[in-house]
Amino acid sequence: KTLKAWSATLHGGGLIILIDDYRSQGVDPHDEEFVLFQKSWLANSVPSTTEIAEWAEELEMQLIRDRDLGSEYQILKRFYRNKKPALIDDHGRVHQAWLGSKVRGKLMFEGKITYRLLVLQKKMS
Repeated sequence: KTLKAWSATLHGGGLIILIDDYRSQGVDPHDEEFVLFQKSWLANSVPSTTEIAEWAEELEMQLIRDRDLGSEYQILKRFYRNKKPALIDDHGRVHQAWLGSKVRGKLMFEGKITYRLLVLQKKMS
């Protein structure tokens, strides 16, 4: 719905830039830990970049850039100190924001999600 609304406001050549976590190719969206990530990160959906590109095509747009910001900015090294986070906390923390961050890190280490910048461009009429 959102992508459709954004696309409707663009003239030919207009751009939409998305920076977010995306499900890696082949990852089951019903995987237990993936569903936990979605709930704890408060994400309505976590599509793959292929799905985004397909939706864009349906809306007369094309994916023109796909950058892996997780690798480019060393997210695992800088935010998780190159350690896969445990989902159990010795201090009893279990709140949504803490859990979301830990599950995100774990899934990034496992290659189930990637942090990317996507640029979509409206096709010329």
